[in-house]
Amino acid sequence: KSVIIATGIHPRRLDVPGEKELDRKGVTYCTVCDGPLFKNKTTVTVGSGNSALESALMMAGIAKKVYLLSKFPDTPEQNGGFPKGENILIEKVKALPNIEIIYEATTTAITGDKKVTGIKYTYKQGEHDLAVEGVMVHIGQIPNSQFVENVDKNKMGEIIIDGKCRTNLPGIFAAGDVTNVAYKQIGIATGQGIIAALATIEYINMWKE
Repeated sequence: KSVIIATGIHPRRLDVPGEKELDRKGVTYCTVCDGPLFKNKTTVTVGSGNSALESALMMAGIAKKVYLLSKFPDTPEQNGGFPKGENILIEKVKALPNIEIIYEATTTAITGDKKVTGIKYTYKQGEHDLAVEGVMVHIGQIPNSQFVENVDKNKMGEIIIDGKCRTNLPGIFAAGDVTNVAYKQIGIATGQGIIAALATIEYINMWKE
């Protein structure tokens, strides 16, 4: 009589050597979750959007040194290296003394044996190395919604819901990271799951045979 879609989201990966092998051994896709593990260490955030800027800001208060790799140049046309970034976040990042931004950088490998020890990137035809202990990858997330048809989604593929986790189709509800909820956190997803369950019960109670 009803369906709740709660299939979550998965991070967009760099697809470079060492990334898969060192996942959860220094490589993370959630700075909020894992950032505190790198207290007083050296980290790098890879990305050029708001989530990467927020990652660098958070790590600036935890790590002793933070690198931020953007693939864009530091030009007005590219909004100072962060085309989709909010100006206030860019200003804050550039003002912090322990954050070093490296522009026009493309990550080519993550190095280390049992844990991360560094990252390789190309800049102007040359390859460079950074010695880091943590790699925060923030280059986007992909909702696990490809299998769902006919429900309304936004341009990122997130299922659009209302305050009761209802989609545009009667009896089809969605909850958590697969939706257009503002923040992707376990606590928020759990709360949405409860809302979706209660809304489903309400829907079924009103359902006619």
